[in-house]
Amino acid sequence: MRRALRRSAGSLLVAGMLLLLFLMPAHVAGHAAPSIAEQVDRTTAEPGDVDPPPLDLAEAQRVLLTEQVYRAPGSIARFDEDRVLDRLDADTRILLAPFTGLDRQGGHYDEVRRPLSDWASDQGLRLVLVTGLDVRLMPNGGKAAATELDGLLLRYAHHDVTGPLLLSLRHLEDGTTESDDAEPVRVPADPAQVTEIVDTLRRGEVYHAPGVDAPIRPSEDWAAVVPDLTIRVAQLPASPAADGLPDLLPELAAVFPDDLVVVVHGRWLEAAGPEQQQIDSARFYTFGLWESGFAFWGAPMGALIDQFLLRLGELRVGEPFGRPQVEPILTRELWERIAPWVFSLTALAVGGGSLLWWARSVARRRNAEASALRLLRAQALAEITRLGARLVTVDVPASDADGTARRIADAAERHATARDLLEDTTSSDVVREVLAVAADGHGLLDAADRRRGSDRG
Repeated sequence: MRRALRRSAGSLLVAGMLLLLFLMPAHVAGHAAPSIAEQVDRTTAEPGDVDPPPLDLAEAQRVLLTEQVYRAPGSIARFDEDRVLDRLDADTRILLAPFTGLDRQGGHYDEVRRPLSDWASDQGLRLVLVTGLDVRLMPNGGKAAATELDGLLLRYAHHDVTGPLLLSLRHLEDGTTESDDAEPVRVPADPAQVTEIVDTLRRGEVYHAPGVDAPIRPSEDWAAVVPDLTIRVAQLPASPAADGLPDLLPELAAVFPDDLVVVVHGRWLEAAGPEQQQIDSARFYTFGLWESGFAFWGAPMGALIDQFLLRLGELRVGEPFGRPQVEPILTRELWERIAPWVFSLTALAVGGGSLLWWARSVARRRNAEASALRLLRAQALAEITRLGARLVTVDVPASDADGTARRIADAAERHATARDLLEDTTSSDVVREVLAVAADGHGLLDAADRRRGSDRG
């Protein structure tokens, strides 16, 4: 009984869910949120920005058979050679590769990382792979990520991966996971450069310092996502860590206190303006969400600024969880069609526990009743059997002057009635009646016995 009820309830629930899914798929299709890569506005990139030169895997393997470090064409990573090479042992190699590019980042594992891992294992070597600014250990693919902003600044503003490389090599030696990043150094801004940048920004242009190889171009979307702020952007190339980071942002923010000032050093982004807490939050959010874009596949900085401004706009209008916007899945017409089913399934889900509890209590009660009925039937059968045994052994008198023979005949009739009732019934009430009929038969025989005893006396 319980299994049947559970199967029935489960079947109803599954059938309802299948019907709901059948009604909805046409309205759900096409509303998936775009991937991070799909959100990049590729029109902001110069030709070649998104697709750096591919890694020549065969050439890298050939060189690394005899050399400990190989820098592939297009690689931008820098490191302190004295500190890193001092840690290298004879069985460890470092490969500095270019960014994957947007079009190749999806197949990088199958086309580069796995073949390199297999090759290193076959050669009995340990390999540290630097892809753009992303540092990983081969063959297990463990990633040496920055744990603090200082480490991120060194990597993005100076393209310096000394800390991640040292961490990887130390991990190979003793399993350590503590970062070994140096402290970044900030140096005073050059007054002449500050003046040049201010003049450019006042003209409403983006400032590009000499050496910038992928200039950021202003986008019409900037004013759309942050309409209440004037956006001023200065872009400088990555500088060696030993030269320090020119501290331009405070100087420019003092000149434009009511505007949003963005300073880009290499792949490092700083910003200042009204509601600084929101600006910092949007910047950290962009660093976290777009880590692969910054470090691995080399998204153009113009696209990353777009994402920073988009997040800042969401924070300023009070919708920090509004991206990505999606079309509503349930239209009014669809809701009107499925509402009865939704309410029915909800009622079934809410009442399912009560239904199962009720079913179990009913089953327990019926089991108890069946057990009691079996006991009553056994008692009734015993009384009928005992009555039959007495009827077989009783002496029927030749005459019925005192009514003894009549009483014995009535007792026999009670025996037959009780037996017939018991054979056909499944009711406790009828079985109790059988017991009463059998007791009446015993009473008649007892009266007959007493009558014969008084006659003999």
